[in-house]
Amino acid sequence: MHASGIRVDEASKAEFARAAQDASTGFLQYRIAADTFKKVGSGPAGNGAQDTWAAIRQSLEQSPQEPSFVVARNVSKEANKWLLLFFMPEGCTVRDRMVYAASSAALKDGLGQSNFDAATYSISHPREASADEYTNVSRNMSHDELLTLDEKEKRDGEMQSALSMGSARTLAIVGLPIKASDEALAAITEVQKGSPSTLILLLNAETEVLQVQQSGNFTLEQVQGMLPPTEPRYVLHNFAHEHEGKQTSAFVFAYYCPDDIKPKLKMFYSTCKQVVVKVCEQLGVTVTRSLELSEPKELASAAVLEELYPQAQAKKVFKKPARPGRGNARLLGADGNALSPNSASSAAAASPSP
Repeated sequence: MHASGIRVDEASKAEFARAAQDASTGFLQYRIAADTFKKVGSGPAGNGAQDTWAAIRQSLEQSPQEPSFVVARNVSKEANKWLLLFFMPEGCTVRDRMVYAASSAALKDGLGQSNFDAATYSISHPREASADEYTNVSRNMSHDELLTLDEKEKRDGEMQSALSMGSARTLAIVGLPIKASDEALAAITEVQKGSPSTLILLLNAETEVLQVQQSGNFTLEQVQGMLPPTEPRYVLHNFAHEHEGKQTSAFVFAYYCPDDIKPKLKMFYSTCKQVVVKVCEQLGVTVTRSLELSEPKELASAAVLEELYPQAQAKKVFKKPARPGRGNARLLGADGNALSPNSASSAAAASPSP
């Protein structure tokens, strides 16, 4: 999934613990930097919730274009709980939106889940940081609507995504625009038609545009050498093969993501994977199998064949339970002692017919 990999370091945990013991602290503000939550501000509790909201609003107005999290006391509907505010201004990059939206649960977990209101209050403008706005939103919206992406994923076990494709060739995942270059869309169409057989796609981290890295008639083993060791990629391949004596083909989509890469980049690619699959399908490509790989060598013909045609498990032969006791069954004589094999044969022959 989809966890962002952003962590709460020991310094942030200690700062929050001190604030929790200090009734004069109204809120702490955090931003994501170097894959951790960094405190960038704080404010007083004042004489009540109204003063705390005013201090939060003033802090957000100092950097109105920077996303951040704010943890605030004495403003939540749940008594003695801190409220997490998720501030994401309009115009922020898709990558920031994804990473921040998928990190709220990590912040709560790191600071202590039991300290927080179950819901998260998401806002896009400093003016929304007010008691009246919060009351109206929490009254008119369901609990699910107040949760961020990661909190929904944590509760449901999967991230809920809404996928669509607009006339301006803009894709949307949970309302976030992802652009695809004309070259990428044309290349997917060509693979659908049958030539070339293979397309390697990348997401430009700076422009947030889906682009073509390489296309051509390659085997899966040749593609292995084209995958970079430090960046994810998407691979669309028309896999020609033989099955049950007949030549056939199947479209295979692979999401390649090395283990040791930056969490933000991993989150970006992981979240957009279903968007790219959706694009392929809308351009006529029926994806038979979707794979996830962490090493190039995993993209092999033998492995793909196993995915396409899983071997049926061998039938288990029922074995009659062994006779209770030790050893095989033995024939006993009249005295109760076991007969030798020869004696047993003679006894059996001498027995009258019924």
